[in-house]
Amino acid sequence: MKTIAICLVIVCFVTAENGNKKWPNHDISTLKLLQLVHRHADRSPLSFAPKDPYKDITKYWGQGFGELTNKGKYRMYKWGQWIREEYNDYFGDKYSPREVYVRSSLTERCIESTSSLLAGAYPPNQKAWQWNIGSDAPLGNVWQPFPIETFMPHSADLVCNEEKHCPIVDKERSKIYERTEVKQFVEKNKELYRNVSQATGWSIKDIGSASAAHDELYIEYDVNYVWNKTWTKDEEKRYISQLLQSHAMQYQLDWDSPIIKRLRGGGLVKELNNNFQKVMDNKNNKKLYIYSTHDSVLGAVMNALNIWTGGQIPTFGSTILFELHQKNDTKDYFVRVLYQNQTGFNTDPPHHLQWGDCKSQYDCPYNDYIESTKHLHYSDFDHECKQSIDIIE
Repeated sequence: MKTIAICLVIVCFVTAENGNKKWPNHDISTLKLLQLVHRHADRSPLSFAPKDPYKDITKYWGQGFGELTNKGKYRMYKWGQWIREEYNDYFGDKYSPREVYVRSSLTERCIESTSSLLAGAYPPNQKAWQWNIGSDAPLGNVWQPFPIETFMPHSADLVCNEEKHCPIVDKERSKIYERTEVKQFVEKNKELYRNVSQATGWSIKDIGSASAAHDELYIEYDVNYVWNKTWTKDEEKRYISQLLQSHAMQYQLDWDSPIIKRLRGGGLVKELNNNFQKVMDNKNNKKLYIYSTHDSVLGAVMNALNIWTGGQIPTFGSTILFELHQKNDTKDYFVRVLYQNQTGFNTDPPHHLQWGDCKSQYDCPYNDYIESTKHLHYSDFDHECKQSIDIIE
């Protein structure tokens, strides 16, 4: 069942200076469609260690448990401004919500993140969208609401979530984590896991629990919530850095299976491809598609498309940019993918990714791109989650 959520974000708009682009070599003269897949921005922790001195939600995390922080809202707003500045020649000056399709995970931090991005990218510069004219509302010329589609229940969302129960995925992941090199990695980090367990009260024995520990400690350290009665600041920083290796390892392993790539990344890939096809069929009336989601979905899609950069985890606000272009001379279409892992503050340009399944090219001819991704399209998720077990065994 699908539902529509209308999200309103009140922000102050600062005009982007299009003459001062930070991405001077970015040619969008042939751009026909832009699609963004972004992680939500900075949030409060999802869990707390038993000994965590900052686990009092009311005292330390006024926004709530696992919710978007003010820093996260600002990050996405600035990222939206950056998108407007760099793609303004493509978007044009209408600033119309009707040229944008937005879908979000049902999680509140995802809806709020993409709302903040849109506030930065689509201020109502045209009077047609300034809804306060003739009223006593003072902010109608600096922000506008957007319809945001989401999916209920959250656990069944196959586009912006990757948590729907699937026995074959669980089985494949179990096999991955039984590999010799994985066990060697855990053994190598046994002392680290033991030290952090003793200090925090967690039971850290594997890569997954170490990743969760890194997540919480990193978030708290970033807002200067240092465990100064447990470690010195330098010691805590060192432990966070060491735990990051486990977190990065998890992203190398969680989708390291053709079956997992298809079933966890295929839903969103199919959605993106359908949007591209609308351009081919002259049935598209959108300039921008946005999908607001989680780090795990970015990991699933990047692994599925064989564009995973390796060694990094998607940070808050990380965004994959999919561009569909048409050459002026031959009229042939091609797909370009870029990645921004440092959004918001003094943003550097996204970097081009090579298509691992497209002869390692940066610009993948459209037909080659479709051919390289068709194995990711499934028609019956639940059926494959059950039937694939018999195929493999």
